[in-house]
Amino acid sequence: MIHSIVAKYLNNLSTLQKFMDRRDFLRKIALTTIGLTTSSAMLIKEPLKYPLKSTADLGTTLDENKAYQARQVAKYIIENNNHPDLINYTLNKGDQDKYQEVRVEMNIENDNYVILVTNANEDVETEINDSMSMWIHPKDEHRKSKNTISISDEGLDGRCDFGIIPKNLSKTGKTQTYVAKRKEYPQGDDPKMGISVQEIYSSSLDKLISFYNR
Repeated sequence: MIHSIVAKYLNNLSTLQKFMDRRDFLRKIALTTIGLTTSSAMLIKEPLKYPLKSTADLGTTLDENKAYQARQVAKYIIENNNHPDLINYTLNKGDQDKYQEVRVEMNIENDNYVILVTNANEDVETEINDSMSMWIHPKDEHRKSKNTISISDEGLDGRCDFGIIPKNLSKTGKTQTYVAKRKEYPQGDDPKMGISVQEIYSSSLDKLISFYNR
């Protein structure tokens, strides 16, 4: 389509040059091409299939500021399949009527991030919730390295409800594991055990918002 428009302009060059010099003519072709390319890129943008919903973890009340930030990042991840700094974007449409799932990978500062976002259809009967999981490790290492931090936010409420910090990165010198209160684990871990992973998760959300807005 772009080439045909350019060809049309070129075929009528003698007529157009009566009204503009060559510099203006070429500038208009460039602007037209850029505009069409931008429109084409926008057309392939992956849409959010279902509304994102935040659900408070068991035994907590929803902090809307934290929840909004988590939903914002999840929305960025799903919709920005053509972000120039992404290493990988994979769409798993799964069961078309129940959920869509996106996996992305990018480098931020000195870390590699692999993130999985699940966008559930709350209008159908399913145990799937909106959620976001992250695997963070030094960018020159593999995801399964001993320096990989794992974080999960089930319910997109902005709170980490599962996390692992390997001993090499832990403040205690031991592997830190945290599991929040949930149906299958009603007693939950001591919330103090989750402070470190929550700090990493909150910081990661800030970094991801900056990544997608830059």
